Amino acid sequence: MSYSVSGNPVRGIVIATHGVGDSAASLSDIATHFGSSFQVYLVDLLGHGHAPRLSDEQLQDPFAAVAEHFEGDLAQIINAAPGGLPVIVLGHSFGGAVAAHVARRNPQL
Repeated sequence: MSYSVSGNPVRGIVIATHGVGDSAASLSDIATHFGSSFQVYLVDLLGHGHAPRLSDEQLQDPFAAVAEHFEGDLAQIINAAPGGLPVIVLGHSFGGAVAAHVARRNPQL
């Protein structure tokens, strides 16, 4: 898993993902904007930024592979974060599709 974390979790937690061909670094404005009130996690999706590369097998269905990997990342982040705070998951473009897919499959998160 590859992510950066910053901010102050006064009001909650923001977990953000990026679009295809980008990385968590492209989301730095989110950390700047929300950091005074939220703990902000900027996550590199599988195959992007500093995250592991997709294997040949994963390249057969890259969306499913990225979503499955993000599902694990999301669970780890939420389980390690301060409890009782609201969690906002957002994504840009492809990251939004992945975030929506994972949220639909895992409402408990």
